[in-house]
Amino acid sequence: MRRKPKGMFDDDYREDEGTEIVGRYEQLRKSRSPIFFDVDEFGSIIDFYLRNNQLKSANEATELAADLHPDSVEIQLKRTQLLIGNARYVEALELLSDLKKKHPGYFEIHLQFGIINIATGKLTAARKCLNRSLACTVSQDEKIDIWLTFAREYMAQAHRDEAFYCFEKAMQIDDSAEDYHDFAEFCLSNEKYEEAIEILKMMLDKEPFHVNGWLNLAGACIYVRRDREAMEAVEYALAIKPEDAFALYLAGLCHFNSENNEKALEYCYRSIEIDPESVNTLRLICDILWQSKDPLAAKPWLLKYTALAPMDAEAFFMLGTVCKANSRERYRYFRKAIELDESNVHYLTSMAHEYITAGNYKKALTFAREALRADDQSERAWIVSSVCEFYLNSPLEAWRCILRAIRHSETNPMSLWLHLSFYCFSMGRLRAGWRYYYKAVAFQSASFFPPVLSDYFEIGPFSKFIQYKKNN
Repeated sequence: MRRKPKGMFDDDYREDEGTEIVGRYEQLRKSRSPIFFDVDEFGSIIDFYLRNNQLKSANEATELAADLHPDSVEIQLKRTQLLIGNARYVEALELLSDLKKKHPGYFEIHLQFGIINIATGKLTAARKCLNRSLACTVSQDEKIDIWLTFAREYMAQAHRDEAFYCFEKAMQIDDSAEDYHDFAEFCLSNEKYEEAIEILKMMLDKEPFHVNGWLNLAGACIYVRRDREAMEAVEYALAIKPEDAFALYLAGLCHFNSENNEKALEYCYRSIEIDPESVNTLRLICDILWQSKDPLAAKPWLLKYTALAPMDAEAFFMLGTVCKANSRERYRYFRKAIELDESNVHYLTSMAHEYITAGNYKKALTFAREALRADDQSERAWIVSSVCEFYLNSPLEAWRCILRAIRHSETNPMSLWLHLSFYCFSMGRLRAGWRYYYKAVAFQSASFFPPVLSDYFEIGPFSKFIQYKKNN
């Protein structure tokens, strides 16, 4: 199982300079007290919510700010920014057109016109908006922001050449390593990994001791399966900062993807010593041990991980799997996994299988039907349903379920034809049973079939009966 890096390029809820003012704003709203902030303060609040992808809160703050400061161009531009973010371009254009009439010299107005034109594929019009934005300001910092904004928008819409042209123009004004890094992170967040790698390499040529640059380069290389380059980037980062927990985690991930689990564990254990609550490292340790010859070794690590990451359904399912079959512990963790991911067919059918092995076919059928509601084309769900129907209702109902399973089969149809054969013999329909049996044999070169039904049935008598008939 190949893993991608976690803990990088995510839109996490970040603490920054706006946290204090946002805290005051939210406290006032919660207590329903009168709210008044100046334009700059509202701008910080709205930007904070936008950065943390809290669009509903950003909309509420913007509407409140517009009511309190109806003549503020800055607040109106925040409104258009939100409209653009929600792809409501017609409304945004109407508002921008009104603002342009009143304030033709605001570069942000032309910049937002340009963003809409890029999003709608009007690249010629976008270039005109870019030029108008640049003409409206003499500030070098603002010009850099304009070029970088257009570079990001072009990149987001997969216009690579235009994006790099704008980025290079910005770098001609101020060749800042942080601007390289910020643009690379933007590319990474938009899954433009090759472009990010190119930009990061340019940055690291200028700033070779930038640890985060090496780590982001490693992460991008992992995404595009360039494992050797990823490991080299991690080694550079560790050479600069040997005790960096995240760098050690990435080193472990590189070795894990290269199937060197022993080395991967070595790096992960070093990382977890430095940062004992790193959920990324804990999860990677669980995955490594899960693939080992002794998956029970993963249990204590899964317990630590799920305590810190209580919403990871897969981890709870893994935890249940390493517990004793039909134990209360296994049932509890499987139920938790299903609670977190109600439509996961694998979890539902696994729970059904547990109840089948415990002889509780009625409960098993409940989970099998839930699995079919989630995906009525699941071969596994139909097979489990057939077993429950066989014991609860009749071989005929089981036979019908297997026919549905055959219709959706993507694996080995031999076992399904054998199920049909078994059900037909159970109903006394010997001719049909033989017919399905020989269809199964057609998929298997061996002279006699393997005990594929042994998970659910006592196959011994059936095997002896078939063997006797074949010899006579």
